[in-house]
Amino acid sequence: MRYFEPTKAPLLDLAFRRVDDSMLREIAEADYGMDSDAHLQGLLAIKAGQMYVPMKWKPKEVLELTRWTEPEDPSSESGSPATRDHWMRLLSCAILIRAAAEPENDGYFNGEGSTIIQLVDSAIKLGEETTVATLQFLRWRMEYRRLD
Repeated sequence: MRYFEPTKAPLLDLAFRRVDDSMLREIAEADYGMDSDAHLQGLLAIKAGQMYVPMKWKPKEVLELTRWTEPEDPSSESGSPATRDHWMRLLSCAILIRAAAEPENDGYFNGEGSTIIQLVDSAIKLGEETTVATLQFLRWRMEYRRLD
């Protein structure tokens, strides 16, 4: 069954196709705009295929902050449509989970279970294609390295 083929690529590829540079800029500014250029450089490097091992504070901090956003919260300050915010949260969660799988990042990440919950919530709200890619990604994650 194709839903359960373990692979990491489709989810990250799909997310990067949907998250444009303005959205990456918004993620980079998640820490009240502090060091946003350095965070953006890190995000663009990841988009280009460079996964930081170990993950650097920039962009880790803004990815973690974006992970906790609630796209459908009417009191959200982003002013963005919920779908746009779900894509940014999904991408942030996927990058964090991907990085946490690397042995060199042991002890550098916490809250992976909560990150998975946020990822799955956004995936379901973004539709079947995203949900299937998320299932494959999580299966890859579980087979690649046991969750702590």
